[in-house]
This record gives sequence, C-alpha cells and structure tokens, in this order.
Amino acid sequence: MAKSKSKSNFKYLLYGFGYFKKYWGKIALVFLISIITMVISLVPIELTKRLIDIAIPNKDLHMVMNMILIIFGLHLVLLFVQYVQDLMMTKLGLDITRKMQLDFFSKLLHLPSTYFSHLNPGQLMERIIDDTGEVVDSTIDLVLTPILDIVSIFIAIIYMFTVSPNLTFVALAFVPIFILMTFPVNKIIRKKYMRFKQLSADVYNVMQEKITSFKEITSHNKNDYEKKDLEKHLLRYNLFEYDYEKFSDKLGAVIAIISDLAPYAILLYATILIIKGKFEVGTLMAFSMLMPRLFGPVQALAGKEFEFQTLGITAKRVFSILHDAKPISEGKDVIKKIDGKIEFKNIDAGYSKQMLFTKLNLKFEPNKLIVVVGESGIGKSTIFNLILRTMKTSKGKILLDNQDITKYKIDSLRHHIAIVNQQPVLFSNTLLFNIMYGSSFKTASMSDVINVSKLVNIHETILRLPKKYKTHVDAASSLSSGQMHRITIARALLRNPKILLLDAPTAGLDAESAKHITNSLKKLKKDRTLVVVTNDINITKIADKVILLERTKNGLTTKQGKHKELMKKSKTYKELIE
Repeated sequence: MAKSKSKSNFKYLLYGFGYFKKYWGKIALVFLISIITMVISLVPIELTKRLIDIAIPNKDLHMVMNMILIIFGLHLVLLFVQYVQDLMMTKLGLDITRKMQLDFFSKLLHLPSTYFSHLNPGQLMERIIDDTGEVVDSTIDLVLTPILDIVSIFIAIIYMFTVSPNLTFVALAFVPIFILMTFPVNKIIRKKYMRFKQLSADVYNVMQEKITSFKEITSHNKNDYEKKDLEKHLLRYNLFEYDYEKFSDKLGAVIAIISDLAPYAILLYATILIIKGKFEVGTLMAFSMLMPRLFGPVQALAGKEFEFQTLGITAKRVFSILHDAKPISEGKDVIKKIDGKIEFKNIDAGYSKQMLFTKLNLKFEPNKLIVVVGESGIGKSTIFNLILRTMKTSKGKILLDNQDITKYKIDSLRHHIAIVNQQPVLFSNTLLFNIMYGSSFKTASMSDVINVSKLVNIHETILRLPKKYKTHVDAASSLSSGQMHRITIARALLRNPKILLLDAPTAGLDAESAKHITNSLKKLKKDRTLVVVTNDINITKIADKVILLERTKNGLTTKQGKHKELMKKSKTYKELIE
C-alpha cells in the first residue's frame, strides 16, 4: 500500500520539478561554483598535511608562515563564495515559491467553488503559504543538494585514496551501516509526519475561526471558554510535535554515535601505523579533516528517503489543486452587448454528495425586480453561482439572450454581471478604493462614484466621515452593517452592469438600513436584470415577480407570481416571509 501511494505521489514531484526549468541557467551556475569550491577546499587540507609532515619537522618558519597565510586566505575566499552561493540559492527559492503561490491563488480563482468547498480557509492558507514554500525548499534540499553531496563524496573519496588507500577502505566500511539503519526508521517518521501536518492544518483552522469571530466571542462572554479551547488544540499539537521531535532526536543521537565510531576506528588504525613508522601525523590530520566530507553527505543522503516521501505528501497537497484541478471550461466568444434575459433550461446541479436541482427551469427578465424565496439550504445562492459560472451544471443549459453562456469567455460574461453577497466585504483601503473596485480604476470618475453612492443613499454618510471618500476602512469603524452593505452595492453599480444579483441584502440589518436598501431597489431595476435572493417581505411586496423554491416529495418545485398571489396559494411562502 505504501509503495502504491509513493508511486502516485511521484507525479506530483515531477510537477514541482517543472517549476525549476526556467531557472536552469542559475542552477547550473550554482553547481559550477559549488564544484569549483569543493576542489579548491582540498588545498588547505593538503597544505595542512605538508605543514605538519614537512615544514614543522624541518623547522622552516618561513614555509610555516606562508602556508598558514595561504590557508587563512583560502578560508576567507571560500567563506565569501559560500555566502554568495547561499544568497543565490535563497533568491532562487524565493522566486520559485512566489511564482508557485501566485499560480495557486490564480488557479483557485478559476476553479468551480465546489472543488475546494471541503477545505476550510485555514487549510487553504496552509497550502498556499506553507506547503508551496516547503515544496520548493524540499526540492532544492532533495534534488539539487544531494547531487552536490554525491559529487562531494566522490571528490573526497578520490582524494582520500591519494592520501591513504588503507584508511579509505576502513572509512568506507561504515557507509552501509548508515543506510541500513536509516531506511526502516524513516517509515515510522513518515507516519508521524503525516499526522503532524494534519494537526498543523487543524490549528490553522481553529485559530482562523477564533480570530474572525472575536465579536461573537466577546458578545457571548465566551472569552475564557475560547481560550481554554484554543489551549486544548495547541496542547495536542505541541505534545505531538514534541513526540515527533523527540523521536527524531533519538534517531539523530544513534546515527551520531555511529558517526563518532568511524573516526575513532580510523584513529586507532592510523595510530598503530604511525607507531610502526608506516604513517605520518600530517597525513592522519588531513584524513581526519576529510572525514566530515564523507560521512556528512552520506548521513544526509541516508535521511533523504524519508524526506523524499514527505515531499511527495506535501507536493500532492499543492499540485492536486495547482495542476490536477480542472478549471471551468469556457468558450471563445466575447459579449459586446446584452439585454439581460436569463433562462435556466432543465438544469441539474449540486455538490458531489448532494444534488440541489433536477430539471430546474427559471426565467429572469430585464427591467424587473425578481425575488427568489426559499428555505435555507435549498439552493437560492447556488442560482447566482451558476449564472456567474463559479459552479458547473451537470445537465441542462443556461441561456443569456437565448445564447448558451458556455460559449462565452468567463471574464466577458462576468463583465456584465455584478453580485452583492450577503456578508459585505470591504478591502483594507479607502472607501473610494472600495467603491471603485467594482470598475476600472482608470475609467471611473469621481462623479460616477458620487452618483452611485447617492443612488444607494450612502453619499451623505460618507461626507460626514473625517476624510470623506478617502477615509480608510480601518478608520471608518462607525459604519454600520447596513452602511457597509450599501457601499458594496455602490461598488457593484459603478460599472453599470446589465445583470445585478443581490444575496439577502437586508439580512441582519436594522429597520432604517433595510428601508434604505429596499427603497434603492426600485431604482436599480431600470435597464437591467435585477435578481434578489431574500425572504424579506418588504422586498417581496415590491417585486415584479417572486419565485418560490420548495422541496417536496417529488423533488424541487417552483411557484411564481406576485407577492399577493403567492400569499393566497402557497402556505410555504406565507410561512417563510411572515
């Protein structure tokens, strides 16, 4: 089972390698510098050997001073080169990570909303920020670094044979021990790592949920409860992290013991040869300086198998979305002008585990206020997702002016549609930015902003703020939910969309704010298709058409008519809005 998972994860590793292709020139330069550095770094070792075996026994102070100065100078050069090389690798990693993160974010914007609905915001944040960085860093560590390690091992072994073939054979005898010890232990660590990543995502989600719910927490006086609940999650995460690190440290200690045995064994053998007059002290010194160049990379390579497996797990978390996820297919046509007539014809749609609509038929006409009414969860907001094409239909067609919307480019379609969601979202910027966000920042004028603000009765409120339209959202804390909602409606209206979709625009608002929005709706339907999802009786009363979605034994049914008509012929409708 583990092997099959490993094979299935291998393709995700290849996707990660693909991000390094465009940087092959920089990678090749780093490799070249590294190999040259490895060769040059042998010079101080050879000079140390000659210093001890030749210069010091001959009491040649001049030679001793020259050798020490050369060794010191080379060390300074090598340190500088290593510094430059590290900076190059760091910059390379950051560039690739940034590209991967931007691609990931862009991919999410073009995927059906149903694709990642099973992931909470904390899990998505972890994949975009943490996992992408880990994929890049691990790829460098597991592909580029091991190649350099192998080259370093070969260079070290070649030079070790020139110094002492016998001691080299003794040193190489310890290499298989590292490998035989590490592979079985890696399987245990791999399981712990998977659990560690899961708990990490859980903590992200819990933290995100609590931070975004501060107002609810304080208003319900649950400060102590939430603190204890967070402590419980953090403690569980910390305990597992401690156990994970403890196991890793034990493994490191065992490998370190073996690493120490090798030099002592070589020292013992070399001492016997020195006593017999068959070996020089300087040669032993040179050999001891070479030992880290052999066992260090070997030890690192022995642990790469585990890291390679964990990289596969992390790469799958990233590229199962970034590469495998299929965006919504789109047509090639561009919409130049529309009337705004929308028709659902025999639509089947829903989520993977729940089909919301089966053979749904609806019509939305221009210059009318059309209200969609229904119980929570019946699929009212899904209608908007289907029109915007943030969600795919399973069967049927959605027509715009008698043309299938799948024939159009998605950006072109959405250019003519504006939506105001139930929860108003204001970006961390000025109120002017937030309103102009709905249009092109270059084409929209200040007079346009003022006109739409007046249309939704928010202009006078903004003028009373310290910096008026240039007031930053953070400084506009006095704005109520209703006022923020009107700002988001102004944002939607600024580019004068032919289709305007409002999702529960008066939900949770005070009577005064709800009245302002309701009054605005009468003006907004002119020259556009206005669809409002709500159970607010004040809006249904002024609607030109009300569509009731009702779940029955035979599935989803629809009833249509004006408010008064539905009040008489539908008990469900009457219960929903009263």
